[in-house]
Amino acid sequence: MWKEAKFFMRCSYCDEEIVFPHKCSLCGLPFCSRHRLPENHKCTKLSKTKNFWYQKEKLVEKQKRKAIMRGEKWCVRCGSFSTEVSDYDAETITYKCLSCGLKWTESKGTGEVIHREKPEEHIEAEVTEEPEPKPVPSPKSTRKRNAVIMVTCIVIVALLMGLFINGIRSTAYETGFLSGKQTGFNEGYELGFGEGNQSGYPCGYEIGNSSGYEDGFSTGNTTGFSNGYVQGVEDGVGRGYNIRDPTYEEALQFISSDQTDENEHTENYTCFNFAADFEKNAFEAGYRCGWVYVEFTDGAHAIVCFNTTNLGLIFIEPQDDTIVELSVGHSYDSMGLVIYFAIIW
Repeated sequence: MWKEAKFFMRCSYCDEEIVFPHKCSLCGLPFCSRHRLPENHKCTKLSKTKNFWYQKEKLVEKQKRKAIMRGEKWCVRCGSFSTEVSDYDAETITYKCLSCGLKWTESKGTGEVIHREKPEEHIEAEVTEEPEPKPVPSPKSTRKRNAVIMVTCIVIVALLMGLFINGIRSTAYETGFLSGKQTGFNEGYELGFGEGNQSGYPCGYEIGNSSGYEDGFSTGNTTGFSNGYVQGVEDGVGRGYNIRDPTYEEALQFISSDQTDENEHTENYTCFNFAADFEKNAFEAGYRCGWVYVEFTDGAHAIVCFNTTNLGLIFIEPQDDTIVELSVGHSYDSMGLVIYFAIIW
């Protein structure tokens, strides 16, 4: 099926839709029949020199207007201004061109040319030169040529009609297809959204309500137990020398308030000292803290840990207060692969 874009274009000057565009020989853009010439569509690549016939005509017209304002006369044949008055009377005046030798008589009232005499050299040429006889085509060849032209015209018209019909059919098909697709999509979307909302809302509400209740109950139970446990220990036993495991939130709060990470790492104050001071401060705050010994392939390191009541064991780097991952067989920061670690409570 033929596509519309192959045969329909728009004129680059007037934006009119055209079937068979004319291509400009200078700029190469498509134009309609009214603007196909460079001077009609004001071609940007048109030569600025006065070498074209239309530019010469404009120049001659401009010169004629100036000559009329000066009271001069130009030759009606060659356009020269080298003319003189050879005869005149009350109603007419006769001019002679000094360039081509033409004589003509004009009316003084209207300026209309009444009589024109050809130059002598042109008259002699017409007398001496005989025109060559034109060949007369035979009737048979004329009929054959006319038949070929007629058949060619019929074929061209048939092809154009076929292309035009196919283009209209293709355009109508695409327009109808897009319109029907959009209409069907809108109706199907509205119907599907309504049915899906009606059937999905009760099901989603029931599942969400059940899951939310279970998650809320589990979280509330765990949090309530931890808070009650801490409060019960504090109310029943008090601080004294009794220490306990903190919750995850209490561990984060203590890590943020502890000042061990502000100490400077030196040859006499190493990772072992950082871990020991952090553990001491945690003990004074009433929390049980573990001192962790970590062994690598080429060295060892010391960190601390808390066994939180709600999220379990967490490891802390006391030198920068970051929570780290620690497991045998995995690398720890840039120190290397962990081959062994032990926790001292």
